[in-house]
Amino acid sequence: MFQILNLQTNEFVLEPQTYGFLRFESGQMAAQYAIELTEKTAIKHQPRKIVDQSSNWIQREQARIDSGFYTVPSWIEKYKDQITIPPNLFVHVSKLDSAKIAFTQTPEKGASDIQTQIRIGAFLLEYCQFTIESDVNKSALIQEIALDHATTYAPQEFKIATSADAIQRIYENGPNSCMSHPADDYESSCHPVRVYGDSDLSLAYLFDEENNRATARALVWQEKKIFGRVYGDIERLTNALKTAGYNNERSFNGARIRRIMCDQNDVLVLPYLDGIQTVCRDPVDPSNFLIISRDGDITADKTNGLQQTGIYCESCDSYETGDFRAVYVARRHSVEWCEHCADNNAFYCERFEDWVADRYATRVDGEMVAEWVAEEDAIYCEYSEEWTFEPCVSVIINDHGDEQMWRESLFSDHGFVCRIDGQKYSNELAVYDDGIDEPRASVNEIEQEENEQ
Repeated sequence: MFQILNLQTNEFVLEPQTYGFLRFESGQMAAQYAIELTEKTAIKHQPRKIVDQSSNWIQREQARIDSGFYTVPSWIEKYKDQITIPPNLFVHVSKLDSAKIAFTQTPEKGASDIQTQIRIGAFLLEYCQFTIESDVNKSALIQEIALDHATTYAPQEFKIATSADAIQRIYENGPNSCMSHPADDYESSCHPVRVYGDSDLSLAYLFDEENNRATARALVWQEKKIFGRVYGDIERLTNALKTAGYNNERSFNGARIRRIMCDQNDVLVLPYLDGIQTVCRDPVDPSNFLIISRDGDITADKTNGLQQTGIYCESCDSYETGDFRAVYVARRHSVEWCEHCADNNAFYCERFEDWVADRYATRVDGEMVAEWVAEEDAIYCEYSEEWTFEPCVSVIINDHGDEQMWRESLFSDHGFVCRIDGQKYSNELAVYDDGIDEPRASVNEIEQEENEQ
C-alpha cells in the first residue's frame, strides 16, 4: 500500500470525501497520482510506502474536524468551564445516530479508523472531569447537557414552501438576512425571492408555532436532495435536512428559477444568490425561466432586488462599463480590470509580455518587472545590493574565504583573478609583487607560486 506525501506541508494527502488517508494498491498508481497532483497544485508530491500508521490517525481525525466532516457538538464550547474532555478523543455528533456522540476511544482504534458511539451521559461520566464536586449538581449538569444535545441534534421536522406567496412570507417572517426585508425595501417591483416560487427550488424551514415565526430556513432542490446556506437555527435545520437525506453541496448549478421582469425598468428581478451568483436564459422556456449557471452571463449578487449590470472589476470592486483588460496577479492567473484601473494600477512588463498589477512589481536593473520574473530570472548582487539580470560570478571577499555573488560588470572594476590559484577575489585582497604585472591574492603566499614552478 502507498500514500501521497505533500512535500511542502510534510503531511499525507487525505481523501476529500471521508478525510481518511488516500491509499493506492501499487506504487505506479501512487506515482502517477502524485505527478498529476503536483501539476495541478504547483506543490511537489511524492508517493510513500505505508510503513507505520500509528500516529497518522491524529492528522486524519483533526482534518475531519477542521473540514466540517465531523460536527463538533456545540455543548463542548458552551460547557467548557464545567467539564474537561481529554485530548485526542475527537468528539463529534455520531453519523449513525445524531442523538449520540462518537469518539476515538484508544490510539489503536484511531489507527484502525474505528469510532465508538456512545450516549452523552455515559460519555460524560466515564471520560470527563467536572469542576463541580456535588454529585447532585453533577447529575443535573449531565442531564442539562444531554438535553442540549438532543434539542440541537435530534431529528427535527421541517416544512417545505413552494409557492411564491409562501416563500415570501417565510423570508419576511423568519431569520434576518439581506433578503428578509419587506418587499417595499427593494428597488424591484416585487419581492425578489418570488423568483423561487413554483421553480426547481423550494424553501425548507422550521417554524415556531407559539411565536408564529420561522426559526430557520434554507433553499432546497428537492429533486436532487440538495440544500444551500442555512439561516437562523443552523444546527437544527442542517441536522433535520441531512437526516432526511439532503446533502449540503450549496450548489444549485442547473436549477431553474422564475424569470420576472421589473415593472419600472427593463431589467430582471433577482435576489442575492448564495454560492453561484450568475444565471442565464432557460433555452427550453426563455420567457418564463432562468437557470442558475456557473457560465451564466447575468449576475445576481446585488441586494436591491435587481440584476447586476456592467462587468465586475476586481480592482475597484464595482461593476463598470467600457473596455476591460486582463491584468496578471500571478504567472498563470489574470483578472479582469476596467481600463481606468489598468492604466493607473498596473504596468506592462516587457519580459513577461503582459500587464501586471503594480502590487506585484519589483525593480531589476532599474526596470519594473513582475516579481515572479525576478524570482525566476534575476540574481541578487551582494556588492551593489541590487537584483540584476546580468550574469554573476562568485567572488572571495576576505581572508576567511567568504564569498559573494557579484555581477560581472562590477567584478571587472572591483575584482581580479589570482595568478596563483585562478580564483576570483575582491581588489581589497590584491597584492602586486615586484616585477610581476598580474596580482595575487594576499591569502596565497609567493612561496607557493615558486614551489609550483
